[in-house]
Amino acid sequence: MSDGNKEQILFKFENKQALDSALLELCRVAPKNDPEMWTKLELLQDGGRLSLTVADGDLFMRISLESEGDAASVTVDPFELKRIIKKLPKKWTLAGAKAEEGLSCKAGKRASFVVEGTEDLYFEPGAATVWEEAQDFPRFNEAMKKVFFSASDEETRYYLNGVFLERSGVRLSCTATDGHRLSRFSQLFEVTTNSDDVSVIIPSSLVDAAQRLAKRYKDKKVSYALSKDSRRIRFIGSCWEVSSSLVDGSFPDYKQVIPNSEDSAVSFVFNRKELIEALDMAAVCSPEKTGGVRWTYDPSRYASGLILTSKTTGVSSFENKLKAEDIKESLSFMYESKEDENDFILDDDRFFEAGFNAKYWLEALKVSDCDSIRIYFSNALTPALMCPCSEVQGVSEEYVIMPMRL
Repeated sequence: MSDGNKEQILFKFENKQALDSALLELCRVAPKNDPEMWTKLELLQDGGRLSLTVADGDLFMRISLESEGDAASVTVDPFELKRIIKKLPKKWTLAGAKAEEGLSCKAGKRASFVVEGTEDLYFEPGAATVWEEAQDFPRFNEAMKKVFFSASDEETRYYLNGVFLERSGVRLSCTATDGHRLSRFSQLFEVTTNSDDVSVIIPSSLVDAAQRLAKRYKDKKVSYALSKDSRRIRFIGSCWEVSSSLVDGSFPDYKQVIPNSEDSAVSFVFNRKELIEALDMAAVCSPEKTGGVRWTYDPSRYASGLILTSKTTGVSSFENKLKAEDIKESLSFMYESKEDENDFILDDDRFFEAGFNAKYWLEALKVSDCDSIRIYFSNALTPALMCPCSEVQGVSEEYVIMPMRL
């Protein structure tokens, strides 16, 4: 209470949608029905803004909303508050006041409810963390969208459970892999401080939370900061921040996996949407366990592109001749030498064939936003490389897919 008779207003909203939306994200982080975990939401009103904070072990999230009210704080169960608020009509004014029992909320003139509070103090993971100066993360949404799908979810390979962030000079790169495919997004950016280079693994839980918040609040500008001891990282948006510890491990030397396009035997340019459509159809007849689709280049059968085939034994099969916008063959692939080492003739028997998981190609193709892509192949045992045909200046994308036996 702010005085003997007047309730201390914690927050007041004309439109509860903002609060409901924030609670939706916060409840995704807060542990639920776990007696060993601490499930609490801290509401802190200060300076015309209401901060809502939760933590799940190591992951910390805070969302700040504009509101009216006096300086005050209270801690309640986030799931109970979300359940009650969701049932209220959209046009009701929602006023929350700190009460002895917890949080007293009034909706309109007659309806009110109380969410029981707790005397336990709120604990913020890494509360004593000292942060470096925040750095801009240009194209954050685009970068995470184009690499995160490749991250592993295997607990035994914890060092692949996230996104590898590198900052070297004026280049910022994000890479993710699960051992079967790899995605990399690299960009030039403007250096605002004299900071050291960075090589850290951001955990998947933090990437997922930051992506959702940036999308929900339509943030085009996101920044990040590392702790002074290089153990934690946080992302900061227009009205939110989220942080966690970094993955403690070494990311593999992914640069050895990315094929050199100049060493490829043959490469093709395809319309991205047409390739997605063809692979979607091929996946229908591919084996359920492997999703395997055979890619064949045989000029004697079809010289204008690739032949995609898939088959489920005894059930169904599929074949599609997919026309390429451009085909480039290396000299070693295109020609064969005669007895005279200086005499070469066109190899009429040149042939390329490899099997790939259709799902990996489709996920990579669907996060790209270019009209056409070029795919580089070397042989049936080495990875394929896919790159957009047109890129924004200073930005590069690379997608690597490992072949499979069919």
